[in-house]
Amino acid sequence: MPAVSLASVRGRGKVLSFLERELILTRVRVFGDGHFLAETKEWASYWNSLRELGHSETNKDLDELHSAWRNYIHSGFDSTLQREFCFRYFVLLDDILVSFQKAVGSHPWDDALKATLGFECFSIISASESEAVAAGTCTLRNPCYLLAKLRMPDVLDDPQFLPIITVACIARPELFYHYRQYTLSLDSQISLMLYPAVSMTKRPGSFRLVNSFAGGVGYSIDPRTHERAQRLFQHIIRPVIEDNRVTEQGTACVELVDVGAGTGSLTSTICREIQRAAGSENSCPQFRLWFVDLEPSDPARFFRARRVRGLVESSTFLGIDYRAWLHEAQPLPPACGLRIALVSRLFNNLSQFHIRRLSEQESGLLLREQSFDSGSRSCLPSVGLAPGSRGHESLLVSNSRVAMCGGRTFAQSSLGQYYTGLHLLTTMNQNAPTADVFLPVRTFNPDCLLTLDGRSIISCLAEVCDYVIIEDADLVKQDLIDHMRRFSLQCIIAFDMTKAMRLRGNRAYVLWTKTKLRPNLMGEQIW
Repeated sequence: MPAVSLASVRGRGKVLSFLERELILTRVRVFGDGHFLAETKEWASYWNSLRELGHSETNKDLDELHSAWRNYIHSGFDSTLQREFCFRYFVLLDDILVSFQKAVGSHPWDDALKATLGFECFSIISASESEAVAAGTCTLRNPCYLLAKLRMPDVLDDPQFLPIITVACIARPELFYHYRQYTLSLDSQISLMLYPAVSMTKRPGSFRLVNSFAGGVGYSIDPRTHERAQRLFQHIIRPVIEDNRVTEQGTACVELVDVGAGTGSLTSTICREIQRAAGSENSCPQFRLWFVDLEPSDPARFFRARRVRGLVESSTFLGIDYRAWLHEAQPLPPACGLRIALVSRLFNNLSQFHIRRLSEQESGLLLREQSFDSGSRSCLPSVGLAPGSRGHESLLVSNSRVAMCGGRTFAQSSLGQYYTGLHLLTTMNQNAPTADVFLPVRTFNPDCLLTLDGRSIISCLAEVCDYVIIEDADLVKQDLIDHMRRFSLQCIIAFDMTKAMRLRGNRAYVLWTKTKLRPNLMGEQIW
């Protein structure tokens, strides 16, 4: 078998076969007709830059990682072997970080650090470009992500357990942020996690490519979609429908406008919830659907079930940036029934990301947040996963957000060395002390609430929809209030539904103009 293998494939089966073998997936080139070219490397080829350095201790660490990696893959990803695999990876990473800082300005060590940090991650490029605009990794092969599975084996997979990644096979270091996960097979535990670019200039292209790639490999929707849809329906959509008398005696049509639709799976699941609550097809309203996204990923596939398909009167796909769409004079035709806009986890995709050093006070706060009393180094995998140590109980990994100066981060002290490496690699600041704690910080971008001509997205949606539902990871209450105040939106009412829905990772809001009926909601009026 050659050191580098190229395979033109279509569908999830071939990707799954790569991930189940002793190959390292390094690059995927996506074509417009749905197929993609996958590039894999053998172990020796991938780590060639590190071997060429001739560093005996590092080579020993690499050999031990290779052995643990092979055993883990041959076992069919036996969970009892994850600890050894992760331990060996982080021992290697620690050694690389020390050597990298000693070898100031040495390109070979730059390449070695890039290969180590990008291990088990792959770049995604378009057929016509050579630059990586997106990236991906796998839930069962990435040792950084596996820390969460070691610590919480029964928790659902979530890209937020590894919010930032990089890839090795690119000329200039790039960062990519967590987005969505996709199940590849009903009988496999492996899921793909796809990551758009942190770079704002590359991000629009990222979404197009990710949606195109996901449409060809995704087997099923994010397992959290059903839970999110049920909460949105029970706490917001159901009261709105009932209070507006959308029944066989009242309005016979519900129009859903999914802004930032992605796969369309959330809207599909909400339609099923509405149908289930109606009790029968005779009493269920008809649906008129709009999907707005840069590159809609065939949302119709989630409406092909007979019972749901028969209730969809029409569906329209608008492949356009939502800010440009709302810039149009008439983004939607006049409504024929109750019209609800759903903006789910869209605005946070324009948030800004950076990796920074935590102050001593912030680091202490983070450890207290995670109820950890020992010294900060004891939570590092190269220490806590060593033979005879506390093992997975020492790990501090979580997808819960912690407020920091200038944004929010995740409680992931055990990934501190990994994020230190990303900081060193992307800033080339080799003087950064590795003893300090570095974590990714995401900051809300207020410009995501503006159309291309600077108008309020909230106001524009409220003009063409009866109710606007926002579910977002980064839009906090004060951000929304500041926006409403900036544009003097006195004609709009805003409810914060976060506490009523018992949300932790996301926040939820409902907005409508004062001319609309006030639904009986359990949330807090904030405007």
